[in-house]
Amino acid sequence: SLENNDFAEEGFLNSEAKYTICGVKESSVQNQKLGFSTHSSWGHGMAEQDRWNEVLSKAGFSISRDAVYWVHVQKKPGSVIELRDDHKAFLKIAYENDIGMLVQLAGSEGTHSANYFPETDEELSNFYTYVYETIKLVKEINPKTKYVEFYNEYGNQDPKVATRMQKTGYEAAKAADPEIIVIGGATARVPLEFIESLLKEGFGNYIDAFSGHP
Repeated sequence: SLENNDFAEEGFLNSEAKYTICGVKESSVQNQKLGFSTHSSWGHGMAEQDRWNEVLSKAGFSISRDAVYWVHVQKKPGSVIELRDDHKAFLKIAYENDIGMLVQLAGSEGTHSANYFPETDEELSNFYTYVYETIKLVKEINPKTKYVEFYNEYGNQDPKVATRMQKTGYEAAKAADPEIIVIGGATARVPLEFIESLLKEGFGNYIDAFSGHP
């Protein structure tokens, strides 16, 4: 609810919020740029995966954004990387409904890295392996997977560290699938100074597209 997030902290009250509910018409043509985000990896809506993938596919959606967190597929550094059953389920259901994936890869702090991003040479080497192996596993179940992005809604990290992470992920992703589109940023709001600092570090050399969450 709005009482428990940063919107409330900034003075936006639930009673003042406006909500939009829309209906979608069935479409025989998919929009290759139209997608949705499910947060299935958080355990949301797994029981409704079949229904909403079918409905959204019929409405012309073609992309599902969801996460395959590092800590969920590799319990500790050096251990086997394998998808959980819920990962396999939402990937399979999406594919059966002609929907590809935008896969978010993140979730290392405390297990695979000391800080939010992998930073040391060892952490980055392990990150490369995680990205490479996970993309291979994801595409085995959903060959329509077209996009990948690393981490989510950041904006105040060291730009040098963020760029090294992005470079490592980009190289691993392209090694796994040369055609995959690598998205960078996924910033919280649109922190222009931070984005500029990333670009000065060469971040733009390791993306095919940039994402912001205004």
